[in-house]
Amino acid sequence: MKNLHMSKTSEGFTHQNFQKKVSGGFTLMELLVSISIMAIIAGIGIFNYRTYGQIVEVDRLANEVILTLREAQVYATSVKEFQPGTDNFYGKYAVHFHDNEYIFRAFQNTSTSTDIAYPVPSGITRLFYETPIAAPETAEFTVYFEKSKLTPTITRTSPPLDGYRGELVLKSPNGSVERRICIWTDGRMYISKGPSCQ
Repeated sequence: MKNLHMSKTSEGFTHQNFQKKVSGGFTLMELLVSISIMAIIAGIGIFNYRTYGQIVEVDRLANEVILTLREAQVYATSVKEFQPGTDNFYGKYAVHFHDNEYIFRAFQNTSTSTDIAYPVPSGITRLFYETPIAAPETAEFTVYFEKSKLTPTITRTSPPLDGYRGELVLKSPNGSVERRICIWTDGRMYISKGPSCQ
């Protein structure tokens, strides 16, 4: 009995041989679908990378402009010496905006200034608001900071006129990315991603 049981058991093992199915690789249809999916993903990635690059560039420029304005404000309100050892604390600093650059101005006296120009690669749109009611004008303007007061003065260049707000519209070359630099006479200066500073 024992030998018979063992023969059945060994015979059972010989009948349970599992064969592995060998894969023959991708079919032509599977390969075409895979390539199509990869091409779509790559296209989306390249498009998003270009958009991201433009966002970074416009944000960088907006931050540089805001930092320049803050620098002028701090120099004026902290009564920074015009040049080391000169004992000249006239304390008037300004940032002037026009077509393809903005200029940081340090005034030595009422008529003499030292200028540092910063080019703007894509150009800027300058909006000057004289009053809350009046429509904005596209005009060059200057933001002045003086030691006698903490808030800036915003002045249109030609003809000279003081306003209550200035806006700089920065756009990417293809116009898909836009930032606004908002400058108010009450001292607020910030970057807006919206269509207005309001």
